Amino acid sequence: MLMIMRISTAFLLCTFCLNVFSQKTKTVEAEYTYHASENITLEQARRTASERAKKQALADAFGTVVSQYNTTRMQNSGKQSKVDFFSLGESAVKGEWIETIREEFDEPKFEDGMMVITCRVRGKAREILTTKIGLDALVLRGGTTRDYEDDVFIDGNWCYLSFRSPVKGYLAIYLVDEFQQANRIVPEEGKDYFEIIADSTYIFYEDGPLIMTIEGSTVQNEFYFVFSPRPFGMEASEAVKHNTDLRPYQWEHRTIFTLPSVLSITRFQKWLGRLRSKDEKAQVVTKPITINPKK
Repeated sequence: MLMIMRISTAFLLCTFCLNVFSQKTKTVEAEYTYHASENITLEQARRTASERAKKQALADAFGTVVSQYNTTRMQNSGKQSKVDFFSLGESAVKGEWIETIREEFDEPKFEDGMMVITCRVRGKAREILTTKIGLDALVLRGGTTRDYEDDVFIDGNWCYLSFRSPVKGYLAIYLVDEFQQANRIVPEEGKDYFEIIADSTYIFYEDGPLIMTIEGSTVQNEFYFVFSPRPFGMEASEAVKHNTDLRPYQWEHRTIFTLPSVLSITRFQKWLGRLRSKDEKAQVVTKPITINPKK
């Protein structure tokens, strides 16, 4: 009996070590060449090339999983019935991007009327071992229902944000503007957290919508929805003064967590990287948008 207990304990310890090790980040890299159509801007082409290079790096490091869906559609027309069978395949990478270490672009080339962009990325990533929380994050133009979801705005359009989670947790939303500044827009100033109730839909700026404005040519912005079942933020030091029985006042230093209000895109990405490295349940949903001038 004693021998069995020892073997079981050793097995459990090995399993624990494997789980811990698999949660660690690893450095990945890849190169991707994107052929963009003539109506795509240089910034949009670079963004797409970067996203696909990251997915390629994740697929090379952790592999992909393919899901197959079978659908049947029936149509009735008078006395005749038609049945169509569809088989759809979906491929998803088994890893997630944590932090970008390096991102490089070659000078754009033009071939057969298309812009060719090559991107090389290197970053930290980790394998996905558990099913992600199914978050529903939407950017809405001119309305507050999901029918208004859009990623192209015209100067002066109203913008609303929608969010829903199947589990309770905490949310922060940042807008990265054309000046490469990450601006916190949820929660509002003076609040450290926005708490999410499970299975509840939240519409942000319903009482006073964001007005998307630009000066000059087309710009690209990005919304970042940052969610975790646990409170999160940046570490900061705070000195607390309190009464004791030994002396009138005693100062105690402790670590608190606050959400940054404005960060450069470099510092913002590093903060997100540290957050996701420490909190395996933290998720980031990115929603890029384009804002065009009025015609």
